[in-house]
Amino acid sequence: MVRINPRGLSASRRRQATILTTLVTAAALTVGLSVVAAPAQAQDLCGQPSSPWSLREQNAGPGARVEVWQQQNTLLVRLANLESNGKTNVFGEAGSTRQGNDLGRTASIGDAPSGSWCSDTGTGYIWGALSWDVNGTHYWRAIACGPNGCVKSQVS
Repeated sequence: MVRINPRGLSASRRRQATILTTLVTAAALTVGLSVVAAPAQAQDLCGQPSSPWSLREQNAGPGARVEVWQQQNTLLVRLANLESNGKTNVFGEAGSTRQGNDLGRTASIGDAPSGSWCSDTGTGYIWGALSWDVNGTHYWRAIACGPNGCVKSQVS
């Protein structure tokens, strides 16, 4: 369990610490839950966003990447399948609140190298996470973005 002592931290750092703690907790729950293959929800499989969308932040792992895209105040999570490397137990989700996946969840990110899944859009705050296994090793990547910046988190 990760413990963060917010005493003495600025308000901005406390927010980042809270986001990070939430992401780590979500990762622990994701790892502990068995994921049943289900069709993607939200906007489903998608391509790479184009102008006027711009890439705000990304967090990559072996063969996959979590991205946050922005168009003015509108945010979108994209989970990209970059490489065919035997991924199993794929699970992704996105949300506009710290404890909800109201912007979608999926067990498929399409076929590499151009496959991807996109969430519904949100404003103000968004987070996205992707977990998968490759050759018995578990990977998890996440990003949370708000008006004051983004925080990335990962396992393995």
